[in-house]
This record gives sequence, C-alpha cells and structure tokens, in this order.
Amino acid sequence: MTASASAPDGATLAVGGYREITLWDTATGKLKQRLPCAMERTLDLVWIVTGTDNTPALLAAGGSPGRAGALWLLDTTGREPPRRLLQTRDTLHCVAAPADGSFAVTAGATNTLHCLALPGGKTRWEIEAHSDWVMDLALSADSQWVASASRDRTARLLSAEKGEVEATFMAHGAAVTSVLFAGDGQSVYSGSADGEIRNWNLQGEGNKDTTLKPGRSEITALALTGKELLATLADGRLVPLDLSKRSALAPLLTSDSRLEIARLWRGGEHEPWMLLAGGLDGRIHRLHLPPPQPPPDKVENDDNKPAAEDETAPQPEAPALPPPLQFIASPGW
Repeated sequence: MTASASAPDGATLAVGGYREITLWDTATGKLKQRLPCAMERTLDLVWIVTGTDNTPALLAAGGSPGRAGALWLLDTTGREPPRRLLQTRDTLHCVAAPADGSFAVTAGATNTLHCLALPGGKTRWEIEAHSDWVMDLALSADSQWVASASRDRTARLLSAEKGEVEATFMAHGAAVTSVLFAGDGQSVYSGSADGEIRNWNLQGEGNKDTTLKPGRSEITALALTGKELLATLADGRLVPLDLSKRSALAPLLTSDSRLEIARLWRGGEHEPWMLLAGGLDGRIHRLHLPPPQPPPDKVENDDNKPAAEDETAPQPEAPALPPPLQFIASPGW
C-alpha cells in the first residue's frame, strides 16, 4: 500500500489498491466502499470538494511504471463517472491540492510538475523543475507555495500561481524523498534516502542546527503535530522528533514492513490527533496521540506575584484515548 488520504471529517480513509480505491471506516476498520480506478497502481491520494454543493471527491495519481501515468478525479458519491484529468508517459508519484479543489499540482517520473485548474483540468502551468524523478510534493497552508522533493538530491520551492522556481535547497547528500511545510509556513522540512531531515527557509537556506536524524533509513513520509515532527522510515519505524530539543523520541510504531504513509487528523485544537500509518504489507495502524496540555493556571497573591502551585490540588485527568486499531486495507505490495 503506497497511497492513502483521510477525509476532511476524519471518518473515512481512502486507500489505493490494484485498479481500485477502497474507503474504510477509521473508527472500526470496516470497508465502506470500493471505487473503480483505471490505473494499475495508485501512488498518492488527496481529498477535495467539488461543485457548489461541496461534493467529496478524490484526486488519484499513479499509473503503470515505465509505461504511463495519470491523474484521475473520482466522485465518491457515485453520481459522476471517474474522469482522467492528465495523462503522462510515465508514472505520477504525487499530487497536492487545497481542500477547496481549485487546483492540483502533480509530478512523478517525467521530472515535470503539472498544475491543473479544477474541476475542468485545464493546464495552468508545467515546468521540468528537476533532473530526476519527483518523489513528493507539499502545498503551503495558504496555497501560495509548492515544495518538491527529487531523486536529483534537491528540494525546490515554486510559486503555485505561476510555477516559477523561487528557491532551491541543495544540502542533501542523497535523494530527497519527502517534503512538508512547517506549521508557520515559513520553512520546509525535507527528508532523504540517507535518513536525514533538514529544515530550510523560503529562500532555500538551511536553518542552523536543525538537521534531524531519526535513523539510518530512508524517510518515506513526514507529518507534523505542532511540537513534534513524525517520520515514517523504510525500516518500518514511525519516529516522533521533538523539534524544541532536536532529538528523536521512542518509536510510536514498529512494523515488519516498510512504512510509506502517515496521515494526521483531529477535530479541534484541544482534541487528540488521530494518526493513520501504513506500508507495503497493506496494514493500516491507527493510533491516537494526546493533545498538548495547557500550562497550569497561575494564582495571583496579594502582591500581584504568582503564587506557588498547590501540589495537593487535584490535577485534571488526561482524556481517555481510543485503543489502537489495526486492519488490512490491501493485499500488500
């Protein structure tokens, strides 16, 4: 399994399969729906909404290695047939799009980034931004920037409006395999095949002392909770990294198979994160991460100075989290 996407409400997980997309209930792990897809392999998925009624839809990128690639738009309600938006001469590895479905950027083994206006699919721009395969794409929260990762050992920042390369990060010593914008949108994390994660600004300059090393294994995917960066590794581990201390923590998950995907969702600022991870064995692992605890209220004394905390006062209990869940979503790779 190499593709998944969590629906905007968190209740459904879309998973790429052989010539189909399957939809799963994230609460129970039960199959909800099968969507036929003409592609042999689906390598990336993104949920969007379309039409005036905000119909939920999926963008699916993939193809047949060495023969053809495609980007498809799939109406999850079944009212509209699947529609191919783009065809390329080799596989598309990744797709990024804002939730409103106004446009999509996709790229892959042709080294070219394509930006399409949605829902029609008209090309807005194309650029051969790399000299080798594009492995991953990320879109900034404000939809102004696109970050790309490539086997040519570079990561790039492009204008989402015009497709112009604005910055290039060249400090990686191996193929760049994953990219993710920081929470403030002012920097990018990029992971590489030699197990390093680097942080660089929108000018393509590496931020000092921010190289993270969760292990000597390819960084296959990145996700961000706020204070922690999550990395899935080719050796089957999912490792959280404390950004304030720039250190790797104990793995949240250890799998016998290569992990490829990590998706996060939560219903609100004070709700726990739901983490969905999976890999080449076709198994989905669902974990819930506790929300950050607010600092304790300080009591002011008569001198307007913070009073010492009362250690005997009852402390609020941590919210109960749903138990971990595992289910098979595809027959494996």
